[in-house]
Amino acid sequence: MFGAVAALDVHGACTTLRRWGIWLLIACAGVLIEPQLSSRLPNVFSIWGALCLLPFFLLGVGIRRFRAELATPAMRRLYFAGFLAGLLVQQLVWFSAGNSHVLRAWFLHLPIGIVASAFLLTLKWENRLLIRLGSYAYGIYLFHAFGTSGGRILLTHAGIHSQTAIFLLSMCLGIGIPILVEIVLRRFPLLSTLFLGRKMPRRSVRKA
Repeated sequence: MFGAVAALDVHGACTTLRRWGIWLLIACAGVLIEPQLSSRLPNVFSIWGALCLLPFFLLGVGIRRFRAELATPAMRRLYFAGFLAGLLVQQLVWFSAGNSHVLRAWFLHLPIGIVASAFLLTLKWENRLLIRLGSYAYGIYLFHAFGTSGGRILLTHAGIHSQTAIFLLSMCLGIGIPILVEIVLRRFPLLSTLFLGRKMPRRSVRKA
């Protein structure tokens, strides 16, 4: 995923607002055809999940790079209106059909997710705890599955099937375990480079 975004950036896909918008539309088209592709081809290295995440990565790049055009107060109000409309649609679908997968079947999850993400990315709100957790975002992204799956398995074996309890424990472990793993990996330059992609520190060369 990161390599794909970097390759697009190197080849000038995000140098102008127009080019970025075109590639964002292409990425969204990839999400629309993902069900057909994933049903016929193997999910090697979770490539289909990465394809579904690509629009949101490009969205973050665009909002960061073209803040003068995409993060204005008028655009923020537009994102907020879209966010509320999307939330309303999601709730209506949930309480009428009882199945949020209907949103995916109608491909409504994509515009709702993009507008909601754009609103959150342009929201001028800061929280010290979230900022601190954000410094471990890459580690959480890489290793969260161990914590979330572990929490669900532990409670299931303990005879606890409450969705609320499973969600809370899985969330805490999905955040806490990756942070601990990243803290340990940072202590070893080679492991930090291999698992976190951090730059290997240069060894100081003593002058003779």
